[in-house]
Amino acid sequence: LGAEPAWLTGVVFGPQVRDSLPVLRAKVPKRYRIRRYPDITHSMRSQYPVQNWDVAHALTSQREQINPRPLDQAVIFRRTHNWIMCWLYTGTFGSFIGFSAAFPLLSRILYPEVNALKYAFLGPLVGALSRAAAGKACDRIGGGRITFWVFIAMSAGVMGILYAIGNKADATSFPVFFASFLFLFAATGVGNASTFQMIPAIMRKEVARLEPGLNAAERVKQSDKEAAAIIGFTSAIAAYGAFFIPKSFGTSIAMTGGAETALYAFLAFYVSCVLATWWFYTRRGGLLHDIEHGGRASPAITPAQ
Repeated sequence: LGAEPAWLTGVVFGPQVRDSLPVLRAKVPKRYRIRRYPDITHSMRSQYPVQNWDVAHALTSQREQINPRPLDQAVIFRRTHNWIMCWLYTGTFGSFIGFSAAFPLLSRILYPEVNALKYAFLGPLVGALSRAAAGKACDRIGGGRITFWVFIAMSAGVMGILYAIGNKADATSFPVFFASFLFLFAATGVGNASTFQMIPAIMRKEVARLEPGLNAAERVKQSDKEAAAIIGFTSAIAAYGAFFIPKSFGTSIAMTGGAETALYAFLAFYVSCVLATWWFYTRRGGLLHDIEHGGRASPAITPAQ
């Protein structure tokens, strides 16, 4: 090392280091430990924080940290609402990514006379646009209330698909099928925004309840940290929708000759999401009821857009 500042207690070996680990160990004085992590130096809460870290980056890392302390954020696995939001976000983002993967093949199987591949891009496009457009509404109205209606809308979309499949001999079958899928994609996009808006609001209230010994600044810091970790974890879980939804359609077709069984299973799942959102968050006495019926989502919450 060219300099040995007093605040330095160790160094990190990761992808950005040009030397191999043995070479780095030979260069670094023995009193400094070397941690082998992929990218922890980009976080305000890394094991070896740097003094006077860039303010702009610090604010960004407070919103969604790039690589925080894994053990420090393991507390989310003891938070009940982490698992509830995994369920709900699987319903929104998991459906978005799963239907994106399944729609082209399902259309080809059910409507071989229609070249649906040339329309396949529209579903993900509609979902992405609706997600971007819904951010401000989620901040203004509240993520919980919007999520509740999103799952009702998704249930209606599935029923539209079931209706179309049940009337394949009708000339309107594919248009109804396609329109119902586009409606589903639009709803998933809105749900992606609304569920993300819910998580910081939930953790602001939960940390205040579960960590009463923290002062106001510490509660904000802790809730932001946990919200960021939960957003990352729920996203990882929901990404399995890209496997489960196409697999469900394939299994349904193989076992019953049609996609209806999978669709009924999805409908039951969305109904469970409606009930979970209402029971835990939006009913009178629910966690977000008083926040969202007060005219704003929550003070100092990370915007959904």
